Amino acid sequence: MGIIRHAGFTLLELLIALIIVGMLLIFAIPVYIDYTERAKVSTGIYLAAAAKQAVSEHHVVFNEFPDNNSNAGITSPEEIASQYVQSVGITQIPAPGTILITYKGSFRIDEGATVLLVPTDNIGSIAWNCISTLQSLLPPSCR
Repeated sequence: MGIIRHAGFTLLELLIALIIVGMLLIFAIPVYIDYTERAKVSTGIYLAAAAKQAVSEHHVVFNEFPDNNSNAGITSPEEIASQYVQSVGITQIPAPGTILITYKGSFRIDEGATVLLVPTDNIGSIAWNCISTLQSLLPPSCR
């Protein structure tokens, strides 16, 4: 008779595999959460694209920045929203033509957190400066 071999894993091998999987999850979960929160902030920046266009067109036609959504010719702030964005509106603070993006709460984003897109006239073009308490979550184009 030959030697009988049992196929399978030893308890030590299973424990080592669980430790490795656990270590991977410890690093993967925060990265995934950060990725999803960045995507939520980017949604607001994306929704503001129409407002940016409206502010730019208003500035070209009237040589001034609009004070609110109706002057810019876009819908009310509450109508520009999504699952993660509460509203996108045009305001005068800190400067006329500023686009205010207000977010709904989530894991790393406080309820009512905002991103301000402040326009600056660069003689023929408009530069947009981002101001926010969500600096670490802003897309690279807005940092």
